[in-house]
Amino acid sequence: FPSHDNAWVVTNYTEGNLEITSEFSGWEHFFLNNGVFESRRGTTIVQGTWTSTNFSSDFIVSHPTSIGAPISNLNGTWQVVNRTATPATFRRTASGVTLQYTLAIK
Repeated sequence: FPSHDNAWVVTNYTEGNLEITSEFSGWEHFFLNNGVFESRRGTTIVQGTWTSTNFSSDFIVSHPTSIGAPISNLNGTWQVVNRTATPATFRRTASGVTLQYTLAIK
């Protein structure tokens, strides 16, 4: 993980008790070899960065904050909860709220 040849989609995203997965509808995400995390929907392409050490514990995503939701919701240092090839689940806490999302190969 991650596979550089596949599109990934958010199959679940929660902020505390609020489920907002539908906000990611139509978005596909790509982990490029050069550390670029690219999100695409239609003709819209948003680029940020991703880093990790073999996905052993942390996964860091950064997009320009001007991008706005939902893509900016992926920003931050995430704990790797599930390290299987797909799906993969990530969790972090922000302002006392637990955020969690799952990515799966499309």
